[in-house]
Amino acid sequence: MLKYAKIVNKETKEVSVANSGTDWVKSQGYTEQDIEQSEKDGDWYLAGYAPRYTEAELKEIETKHRKAEIEAELQKLDEKTIRPLRAKLAGTDTPEDIKHLKEYEEQAEILRAEYQAL
Repeated sequence: MLKYAKIVNKETKEVSVANSGTDWVKSQGYTEQDIEQSEKDGDWYLAGYAPRYTEAELKEIETKHRKAEIEAELQKLDEKTIRPLRAKLAGTDTPEDIKHLKEYEEQAEILRAEYQAL
């Protein structure tokens, strides 16, 4: 992407970006350059120098994301069990309540196993 930019770190090729190419911006040392934004830190760099995530870092991010999804799914299952458990404790449960509790526990076991495998 071509933008008016000025190198602020010669070693990393990080740049400062200007919104336009006015005469004042040009007088401050900004020139039109091919730049890109880093996915890792959000800063701007000359094209080809922006820090990128490694495969290992991407895998770690994906794993953390999936673990958070599993935790949320387990929380929803816990919430679904409240009514049938309350009915069971009160002695007003039905065969359907027991069926639901078994289903929820089976789903939770699968999710816990996946979580542990991560």
